[in-house]
Amino acid sequence: MRRLIILLFVVGFFSADGQPKVDSIHSQYIKTYRDHFFVWPVFKRRRLAFEIERRGPQETDPIRFLPNNSFSAGIGAHLFDVTFELSAAIPLDEKNQARYGESTSRDLTASVGGSNWGLDGLIQKYKGFYMANPGIIPLATDAYPTRPDVSMSHTGVVGLYAFNKNRYSLWSSYTHSERQLKSAGSVLLAGAVSSFRLQADSVILSPATLQRLTATTSFLDMRSTTLGIGPGYGYSFIYQNLFFNLSFSIGPAHHWIYYRGSDGKDHYDIALNSYTDSRVSFGYNSDRFFTSISFVNQTTTTKVEEIHVNTETMAFRFVVGYRFKEKGLLAKTWRDAFPASWQKYIR
Repeated sequence: MRRLIILLFVVGFFSADGQPKVDSIHSQYIKTYRDHFFVWPVFKRRRLAFEIERRGPQETDPIRFLPNNSFSAGIGAHLFDVTFELSAAIPLDEKNQARYGESTSRDLTASVGGSNWGLDGLIQKYKGFYMANPGIIPLATDAYPTRPDVSMSHTGVVGLYAFNKNRYSLWSSYTHSERQLKSAGSVLLAGAVSSFRLQADSVILSPATLQRLTATTSFLDMRSTTLGIGPGYGYSFIYQNLFFNLSFSIGPAHHWIYYRGSDGKDHYDIALNSYTDSRVSFGYNSDRFFTSISFVNQTTTTKVEEIHVNTETMAFRFVVGYRFKEKGLLAKTWRDAFPASWQKYIR
């Protein structure tokens, strides 16, 4: 709970005024629903996964680790100008635990934004992984190599800024606090501050796995704090109440790396590589009712001595929601919680 409070405070404090500029151009392209609150059930296929590889002259194929539960269900709401979703794993499409092991997961997201900017905060934790591509595929009656002791957590804030604020809405396709009325696009600026942690009771790479990678580096605890930023472009295609949105951003990422090696010693390093953010969403959006299917994928790569650890967070999301008119307390926003003297700094 403490991490969530800190996350929401950061998401809210470092934001600017979310009120759109009401003019003839904006009203032709974007309709806002600031005087409504929304609720919806949510169904997700979210995955937090990692792979390890060696690049360069002795490059090897990546060794990929996946969890054995990818579906979750929960509830979402847009209240006080904050969008949040809480979901938990469900056994739908869970593979045979005797063959693929057992996994647990927690997933919490929150979003806040204005007419042309948005911040998404998320907390994820998965435990229990299996090796998806072992050197020899097990027989149908045998088990894949599993690591029930391996846990992976991801905490981060992702920001998007759209330069064409009077014609392009960031929110109409994902949180539905706005509605795009005409097709339009915009140059984007994406950024992320995130922390991945990968740890286990014993070294994550066994001697056999190291031999397959032709590497000697192994660790039992690794943490990578990443600052990434890059330009991109987004476009929404509109036909009546139907929409289809695409966006992609790519740029450099700076990593602060910590790991505890197989020797039990702590190691620290820094690295520079790439960060990507890709999003797809389509659905139906009217004044009261909305539904959408969206896909968001973010990847980072961390170099630990002679190996690379690639982490991926992917979300496939289906929502069906309804808007209600705000009254009384529900008409408040998160900005109202701050003293009047602070308003000019947080708008």
